[in-house]
Amino acid sequence: MEKDYIKSTVEGLKCSSSSRIQDSLMKIRLSIITSEKGIKAFRECGGLEYLLPHLRKPNERILDLTLSILGNVCLDEKCRLAVGKLNTFGPLVSILNTVSKDSILGRTCKLIGNLAQTKTNAEGLYNRGVISALVSLIEGRTKSTSNPTLMMAVRAIRQLWTITDKRDEMLSMSVVRCIAILLTTECESIGLIKSTTLDRIIIEPSKSQEELIVGILKCLGHFTTYSTSKCAKQLQGDGRGYQCLVALTKTNEILALKCLMNLCYLSACRPLLGTAGLVECLVNILQRHAEVKCWPDGAAKALAQLSGESVNRSRLRHCGGLPLLVAAARVNSHAMHALVQYVFDNRAFQILIDEGLITLLTDKLSNYVKTMEVEHNLLSEGKFAKKTEKNAENEKGDQLGIDIQENLAAETEDDLKVVIERDNMLIGLVDAIGSDKSDSDVDATDSVSLFKQECLKRAFTNERNTKKKSMVNKHWQPESPELLSPYSDGNWSGLSPEYNSKRSAWDWSPASSSTDGSSTSPYRNDSYPWSPSSSSGPASPLSIEENSSDSEVSGRYSPVCSDSEDEGSKPKKSAVDPAQVAHELEELIMEDEESSSEWPNEENEELSNITKPSGVMCILVILYRVSFGIPMQANNNEEVSPNLELLAGSKCMNALLDYVEKCRRPTGRAARIINRVLTNSLCLISLLKHKLPVRIHNMSVKTEHPPTDCRQCKQLLRLGAKFLEHLTVVAESSHGIGEISYHLLKGSEDVKQTLALTLPYLIRSEKILKKYFVDCEALNLPFSMISDSIDNIELCVPALIKLVAQVQIKDPKIVESRYASYVPIHYESITLDFSQDDIVTFVLDDNSTVKASRNFLCQHSDVFKVMLTGSFKESSEKYIRLKTVSQPALECLFTLLYCYFKDSKCDAIKTFPLSENLDTNLEVLLLADRFLFDRIKTLLSSAIIQFQFTPDTVVKIYVWSLGDGVGYLCVEAVAYLLTGEMSEESRLKAFKNIVELDYKEQWLEDVRTMILRQLLVKWKM
Repeated sequence: MEKDYIKSTVEGLKCSSSSRIQDSLMKIRLSIITSEKGIKAFRECGGLEYLLPHLRKPNERILDLTLSILGNVCLDEKCRLAVGKLNTFGPLVSILNTVSKDSILGRTCKLIGNLAQTKTNAEGLYNRGVISALVSLIEGRTKSTSNPTLMMAVRAIRQLWTITDKRDEMLSMSVVRCIAILLTTECESIGLIKSTTLDRIIIEPSKSQEELIVGILKCLGHFTTYSTSKCAKQLQGDGRGYQCLVALTKTNEILALKCLMNLCYLSACRPLLGTAGLVECLVNILQRHAEVKCWPDGAAKALAQLSGESVNRSRLRHCGGLPLLVAAARVNSHAMHALVQYVFDNRAFQILIDEGLITLLTDKLSNYVKTMEVEHNLLSEGKFAKKTEKNAENEKGDQLGIDIQENLAAETEDDLKVVIERDNMLIGLVDAIGSDKSDSDVDATDSVSLFKQECLKRAFTNERNTKKKSMVNKHWQPESPELLSPYSDGNWSGLSPEYNSKRSAWDWSPASSSTDGSSTSPYRNDSYPWSPSSSSGPASPLSIEENSSDSEVSGRYSPVCSDSEDEGSKPKKSAVDPAQVAHELEELIMEDEESSSEWPNEENEELSNITKPSGVMCILVILYRVSFGIPMQANNNEEVSPNLELLAGSKCMNALLDYVEKCRRPTGRAARIINRVLTNSLCLISLLKHKLPVRIHNMSVKTEHPPTDCRQCKQLLRLGAKFLEHLTVVAESSHGIGEISYHLLKGSEDVKQTLALTLPYLIRSEKILKKYFVDCEALNLPFSMISDSIDNIELCVPALIKLVAQVQIKDPKIVESRYASYVPIHYESITLDFSQDDIVTFVLDDNSTVKASRNFLCQHSDVFKVMLTGSFKESSEKYIRLKTVSQPALECLFTLLYCYFKDSKCDAIKTFPLSENLDTNLEVLLLADRFLFDRIKTLLSSAIIQFQFTPDTVVKIYVWSLGDGVGYLCVEAVAYLLTGEMSEESRLKAFKNIVELDYKEQWLEDVRTMILRQLLVKWKM
């Protein structure tokens, strides 16, 4: 388009003729500003300067055309800036205040809305009083005021709302209430809400009316981002504002729902929103989507916010919203925190459990501990172990998916703290607020908080032994009035909104904290800081007959452990007192709490604040509540609840144990959850099926760091032992004995095998051990497993070793520890003392010879006396042939003879002459038996056991005993492999070596028989 044409047209605006001006304006509107290029050329030719004076002329036609042109060109940012600099704001406000023509008002509002898109223009318009003019236009509307004009006025107000520092002033002008009432009027006219005027005619909504409602909703959407109580109150309009928004979700779901979800961030609004039907409305909308990712943005967080009030929690329960909350908690941290609100609502909490709450918590905790670092502090370092970053805990929460996001409201922090406080007071575990925080996370300067915590702790500690049982029994009974908050309305759901703003920091109610006028947008970035059968195979040298003993077979050793030397003839009994075990665990926990002040207090700024909520704390709070909600004993003919199986299952319990082993406070809430499950008799079989006693046993004997250098590791050893004692109490109870016996006799093969491998870690009573392993035939199961597959050795051997320890089979090396040391044999030095007439020479199979004293042999051996002095030909010969004897063995035997019979105190010998070759010593043992040197045989056996029984030689000795050894040292070899001091790897290797030979069945029978005999002997004692 030629600029000359534009200039000539613009020149027409200077004419005094109204008709000429109108023609120029028409040309500009219809032919010049129809494109971006035309608008640019019009601006460059100075068209705006000539156009603006016409805003002050009284000619409505000219004014209408001028406003139309300016409204179109001000869509361009440069034009908006140019118009704003030409002092147009005053005339526009004047038009709104003085002109009554609808089209002019509509175009003026449109122009104001376009200009206000630029911040400087918006501020200039506001300073000229445009808000008052727009509000007056809307409030003073007549039948002639069209919907498009109202829509443009609403749009203009929406654009002006972007002046953030003027919002409070706008609220004082009731701008929000004005728009809310306009919405209510429109909803009345189309029948969405009931009209207060009986004679009001309901009509079908026109297109312009629908567009007006959409514009109002957009405006309200911007209003609701400014979350203050005053703004929310004005949104009520005439009291039906929230009702209108809920009704509009049927026709304008996205916009109406956005407004409502923004309002959910104000605790004072939530009860009113619930009354307006938002809870049911939101649940209906969300139920239409199969997956949480398909939900409207912010819906999960709104659902969580609505859980802050008791009335809305009740509505969620009745309308089926709790399953949605559980689904949302899997992916949304706010929904996870909202679950804490339901811990005191029995019916709602049971619904959550039925909807998979335990599985959810287990998955979250499992994911958390996978990335959790060990938080122990080594005492040798003299300070706490530092995290790699200051917000390491929040980063772990990111991996977990339940971290505290930056825009988490402050009320979530208070809610969680209050719930924990009620948890402490009602259950009697008053230190649970700090259960999962750092040991030194109470600032030393915060004397008031510390004083309150310590006073509460002492008050409840003094009465714990006398009142704990009654408190637990009453805890989950909402109808017990003495346990209700003094500010409660008779239920456990929380406080009313009126009381929230006055709630004390130590209030028992879990109601949400209220937010006042200083609250910011819901999109703000404020972050706040759990009978034995005999087996086939070769005959064993062992016997379980009453008239036989192992000592008769091997020569000396008996595996029966006698306490007569130290404790008299009374047998050792299992003495696990349930009350004592519980008391000791309580002392362990309290000792940890009282000694927390001993921790170093450097770098306090890196420690967590006492009220700082965390994802893992929420998980533990809810799991703690779950553990108190499960039954402690079964009713008649009632099957065990699946939820109980989940809580006592492998994944949940292992996750809790992992957390306890890694966290800085091992005796915190997670330990109490574990203890609660372990002491529940209904959980016993599930725990045994998942081999949890084995895991707990390992915790009681193995640590990440040396216990002397790490306080947490020292606590873990004691805690593991106490856990195991608690489980022992349950397993040895009447209910436990019945359950375990039933499953050993009637259960599946897998269950029987698992129980057989688990019970040795628990049972201490000899009578009960005999019942399980003899009467219920559990002893045969590990050996059958090994016999079926060598791969089962790693599973079975540790259990067998533990069973051996329980039945008190002795380590033969300890029993036979009679010598201080041994010396190698040097036979040549002994022969120097022989006289030539007294020497007799023995010729061996390899023609080697061994010299000896004839008189000495005849004097001390009946066999040699007969051989050398009797009627045999050897009596007159100097050279005597001996068969199946080796030179080293014979020399060793003669050395032992000379050493033994020449020493008048031979039984007190401390240094034993012993060949360094094991094969030689074993041969000497057989020669001592062959030539009837019984005392030599006994002494040599003790020396072999004491000095040559090792993990590398014991297999060889056992194989020799079954072959050439005719049973000698067989029992000792078996006992040493079961009880000897060696690494677990060495023991497993020795077992595998024997099983891989031809003696597998014999070996298994020997081990089984030894344990069985000991069980029978101990039971009879």
